[in-house]
Amino acid sequence: MPRTSDSTPGDRAPQENWSTVRVDRVRTPRIQKATMSTIPVHLPLPTEIRRRWTALALIQHAIGLGDDMISMHRTPFSTVWTFDDDGGGNWAQLTCLDDGRAAICGNDHESSERQFLPQWPEAEVPVQVAGVPEWWIDSLSEISSRARPVGFVYGFDDSGWRRASYAHDDGAEYLLESATSDAVTIREAVEALDLAFQDVIDDLAEEAIDDEDWAEPEYTPELGALTALVAAGAAATVDMVRAACSPVPCAEDSVVEALEGFGGTEVLR
Repeated sequence: MPRTSDSTPGDRAPQENWSTVRVDRVRTPRIQKATMSTIPVHLPLPTEIRRRWTALALIQHAIGLGDDMISMHRTPFSTVWTFDDDGGGNWAQLTCLDDGRAAICGNDHESSERQFLPQWPEAEVPVQVAGVPEWWIDSLSEISSRARPVGFVYGFDDSGWRRASYAHDDGAEYLLESATSDAVTIREAVEALDLAFQDVIDDLAEEAIDDEDWAEPEYTPELGALTALVAAGAAATVDMVRAACSPVPCAEDSVVEALEGFGGTEVLR
């Protein structure tokens, strides 16, 4: 759920003490297994996270938010998804390499107890990346801003999701909640649609200003259509998105553009 607190986590070095010298990373994927210093993490498969974030992204495009919350871009070796939770500094980024490996990083400004910038002196390696494979760290090069603090970095290969071993709360549990199950994703979509429906109500109220019998309608989510949309992900059609949004109007041109980008295939209306 979006949070608006302005609290900042403790137990971190002041930003002015961080090095501003970036250590350039080779972008070519390198196979390197997680070391014994990493521990398993329970997260959905990268494909499941992508599918659920795709469904939420299609909803946001349909209701006129564009790339405000979820966006995607491709690199020569990977597909990168960026999730901005609430516009207040909470973010996550999923990098899916073409060989099936993946890395996810991010920061929850309320819950990530220790943070670092995606650049650091070699003598001061953050605990979140201590002993991890180099290709996990390579994924940090895709972060949109070098000034974005990072609270966690996880990696995925044939052994599953893993992270460095540390005891503090890194904020990932709260930030990645929207992708943990279809039910949670549907709940997030319903909340976004309910907010968009308020604009519909405002328009209807203005039109019915002289109608004494007018009653404010309530938003009733199309749960069957939303379930189908979340299950489909990038395989969804414009009709599926429209049905999931009803009775909120669907910005079809924006949905078409999003589907073409997410799926890279011909979009079916």
